Amino acid sequence: MRDFVVLFFLLLCQINLHGQERDSLSHLRQEDKIPYVNRLYYRHFTNAPIAAAQQQYRLMTQNAPDPDTRAAAWAFMGKYYTGHNQTDSAVVCYQQAWQLANEQKLTYMQPSLLHLLGISYYKQDQYAAGLERLIKANTQMNQAGISHFPDMAAYLYDLGYAFAYYYEDFDTAQHYIRTALQYTMPDYETAILTHNMMGLLYRSSCCMDTSYYYFYKALQLAEASHDTLLIGDVSGNIGYNHLLQHKYDSAKILTLKDYQLSMLTGNYKSACMLLPVLARISLIQHDIPGTMQYLQQTQVILKNNRKELTLKAIYTICNYMYEVKADVYRQQNNLPALVKAQDSLLLYHDSLFLTKESRQQAHIQINLIKESSQYQVQLLRSEEKRNILLRNTLIVICLLVIVVAIQALYRLKRVNASNEALLVDYANTLVEKNQLIEQFKAEMQQLKNQPDYIEHEIEDIFKTLRNQTILTEDDWQQFKLLFERVYKNFFSNITEKLPDITQAEIRLLALTKLGLSTKEMAAMQGISPESIRKARYRLRKKLEEKARVEKDIAFNMLKNM
Repeated sequence: MRDFVVLFFLLLCQINLHGQERDSLSHLRQEDKIPYVNRLYYRHFTNAPIAAAQQQYRLMTQNAPDPDTRAAAWAFMGKYYTGHNQTDSAVVCYQQAWQLANEQKLTYMQPSLLHLLGISYYKQDQYAAGLERLIKANTQMNQAGISHFPDMAAYLYDLGYAFAYYYEDFDTAQHYIRTALQYTMPDYETAILTHNMMGLLYRSSCCMDTSYYYFYKALQLAEASHDTLLIGDVSGNIGYNHLLQHKYDSAKILTLKDYQLSMLTGNYKSACMLLPVLARISLIQHDIPGTMQYLQQTQVILKNNRKELTLKAIYTICNYMYEVKADVYRQQNNLPALVKAQDSLLLYHDSLFLTKESRQQAHIQINLIKESSQYQVQLLRSEEKRNILLRNTLIVICLLVIVVAIQALYRLKRVNASNEALLVDYANTLVEKNQLIEQFKAEMQQLKNQPDYIEHEIEDIFKTLRNQTILTEDDWQQFKLLFERVYKNFFSNITEKLPDITQAEIRLLALTKLGLSTKEMAAMQGISPESIRKARYRLRKKLEEKARVEKDIAFNMLKNM
């Protein structure tokens, strides 16, 4: 009864804590949903019962019509089963999620789900199937755009780990791990594991100083995050470096620390790997009882946790364990025990060899997949470079066109300004000329009032006026040329729209366009202001009549009258 109450309380807490997760998940972008459910699992469900995870799955899928939310819910269950060593169930969930993403063409979820499916196949010892999916997922991520995958560093770490641990292809592994370090780490655990893996890879190439650098960087991150399990793992790797450098005391301290932390956190695979190392150190230090004790502990832990280990891990542990046993019996001259230990060693060595051989065969298949994927990536990159070149070329052409257009407009503006200035100067000259004529008229009127003895002088002035033409035909033609340079096609448009207009009326419209006063126009044409008024009146009447038929043609002319 008490267990039932505790389970009910846990379920109630999960509902209260995560009842809002469904809404949060549905509002996320497609590419953010898989990282979201991964973090949700690590924060709240690593130690939760299966009932709580199933309740969370129902909350996610309840009233969730969008396929990406349903695919993310399947991925959440796959993550839960993976974390609880239920690999078969995890594969089923990831397959459901991936098929849904494929059917609905969820571009940014397909690669992530394919990657998770590949990891699950590894846990089932299906190495070729697993790595094939990891490589295909990586190719799809490159095609869709790396920026759409926030957990890219974690995906690259998984690829590097697979090549290093399962295929012992350290060069390829180092390529992926080094690339992973260039991206933002999605969480502290990925950062620690990536630096730790880089330390292992440099150790495999005998670059011990660089190996220490990455191990201590990983240890610093692990201690800052207070992750006991990872602190132990990294400490054990540093200890193995010490063992290779014959620093046995410090190697034993660090390896023992890793073993104790592994047992404390329930990481029995790591514990089984460490016990033969401790046995080897004890044997080197001539501590035979201690060596046998470590080997016995290895057998006990391996027997109790065999189901949680992969075949490769089991064969590796047993091979190392019987290798140390054989050395112990050889030192003791215990021939019967030595023969038995060597038989067991040979058995596990052959099993490990067969496993390695099958992995090598799978590796040949994977190389073909890698070459195909790399070719696709190269094609994608070439196409991307061509697109960038085309885009840049178009940008340069557009900029050049804009610059040329601006220069042309600037020049046109300067020409128009110059033409307007010339026209104004010409009009002012005509006005000044007519003002001078008006002055002459006034002087002649004064001369009329003079005595008869200057009559001949008056006649000479009149003769001069008769010979003086105001706005002559040449003046008019020059005026028209200047006017057309400012108001293009003004005269042709008028004659086209108003074919019955007279030359005098055209002159009147042109002078009106310049904004001259009635008196100024009269002076320029050598007529009285009253004549200008009458001519304007007649022209207005004519335009009004025209406006009744074609309003849009004469309207602007009427505004200027």
